[in-house]
Amino acid sequence: MGGVFLMVFFALSAYLFGMKWAKSGYEGFGVISFLKKRCLRIYIPLWLTLPVVIVVEYLICHSFDAKTIVYNIVGLGWAKPFGTGGHLWYITLMMFLYFVFVAFSRLRLDKLCLTYWLFGYVALHAAYVLGESHFATFSSVAPVITVFLASLLFFKSDELMELCHRWPKSLLFVTMLALVLSWWMYALGWHNTHKAIATFSSFSAGFCLFVCLLTFIMSPQSNRFISHLADISYEVYLVHLPLLPLTSCVLRMMGLYDRGFTIIPWLALTYALAVGMHKVTQRITVNFSNTQ
Repeated sequence: MGGVFLMVFFALSAYLFGMKWAKSGYEGFGVISFLKKRCLRIYIPLWLTLPVVIVVEYLICHSFDAKTIVYNIVGLGWAKPFGTGGHLWYITLMMFLYFVFVAFSRLRLDKLCLTYWLFGYVALHAAYVLGESHFATFSSVAPVITVFLASLLFFKSDELMELCHRWPKSLLFVTMLALVLSWWMYALGWHNTHKAIATFSSFSAGFCLFVCLLTFIMSPQSNRFISHLADISYEVYLVHLPLLPLTSCVLRMMGLYDRGFTIIPWLALTYALAVGMHKVTQRITVNFSNTQ
């Protein structure tokens, strides 16, 4: 499931930046201004999250490693992950993807026929399946799949959405098929025979799930919800994982722990903290922009 929802986050970013690029008349993003805004958006919530992660790391894993903290402060969680915050590797890939978006905005791959993108997808999948003993690790597969699927949404979102609205049932079937295939491969065991197929399928399922959500819930009312979800999605991603063991620990101390019940306060706390962090980030960003 991790790969599925990670791809949803990446797909959301690619879709929004692709729309922004198209509305600007396909003008290239300004490197300095674009990256400055993205760094503020990425690092302020990250720095607000790290105290929570550090506390949870100490309480749960009884660990306090200064080197790990420094690596994650600068966004290099991929190289030095926390035990309870390993998901912060996402920051490293996200920053890399922002550089990719800057490069994309100077290309006109939107003119490339959608059929060629499909051939590229099939070829990429075949390469990883056939070369599974060499390439089938999460760290090597994830960036390539992410960049390819993000570029597909960045350049071809209008055509994709047109096709999806034309064949919504087929889209739903493909999404469910990718989800089932991914779960099945993970269930068979995490070894070289299944790594490539499982990882590729989970990211493909995340991509299909995102497009499926856009297809089935596009309305004036749902657009407001999607906009709100897009605003806080990054903060939700940052805090959801460390808050789960923290919520369980607090409920145990209060004598209220129940595995099924834990999800309710965990979701409520995740949402509340994400909204609060987003508001703080907005204020800091506005204050920073006003001082420039």
